[in-house]
Amino acid sequence: MSDKKIIEGTTRTTVFSNEYKSDGNYKMYEVTTKKVLGTAEKTVRITEVSPFEHPTPIVKPILTCYPDAFLSDLSNEGLLNGMMSKNDTVTGLLSTLCGRGLIERYSNILPLHRERLAREMGIINQKGFAGGFLIIHDFIKFARAKNFRISPGCRALPGSLVAYCLGITGVDPLKEDLLFERYLNAEEETHSYGIRIDIEKGAKDLILEYLSKKYGEGMPKLLEMAGIRIKESVE
Repeated sequence: MSDKKIIEGTTRTTVFSNEYKSDGNYKMYEVTTKKVLGTAEKTVRITEVSPFEHPTPIVKPILTCYPDAFLSDLSNEGLLNGMMSKNDTVTGLLSTLCGRGLIERYSNILPLHRERLAREMGIINQKGFAGGFLIIHDFIKFARAKNFRISPGCRALPGSLVAYCLGITGVDPLKEDLLFERYLNAEEETHSYGIRIDIEKGAKDLILEYLSKKYGEGMPKLLEMAGIRIKESVE
């Protein structure tokens, strides 16, 4: 391990270059982060390097990296610094926020609440989804502060107690007897978050602007690649 000191004000650049499948098409993307050490200044840029066709069976299969890995790697590179304390971790912050949310959501917390929450967080962390959930929690909090109307949840996401405790959904999955495994299963391969956030008309551009300013101009595109979509459909 090098004992060379990091000089504040210098820029650290990290590049992730991976093959990515989207809507049946294979493309090579570069995700570049630049962080000015000792400050909160950072950028995230996404560059499409080279589209290519799916290989025929006689060609050696490609190794495809899905965007959940991008979000996990970027989070480890300090993408969430504006949200976390210096000594916190992505998984640690998720646990802290979910613990607070559990207290806010339930006046009488039972062992089954804690067991369900721990099981879900274990799967989310295993899949590398913690960073994405934190970013969704952050822009949902921003949207609520602006009094934008937001759907209580759609598709299978309301089955997540983690999403309920983070304020991402408004449906109690235990009261409604909803299964988390309909959204995310530890035994199944998962290629994207598959999350849609429904909001009122006119709110999307402001949320995307917030994401770009806080996390870097490439964040809206990266979330879209990861299957996290914002749709203006709430009347």
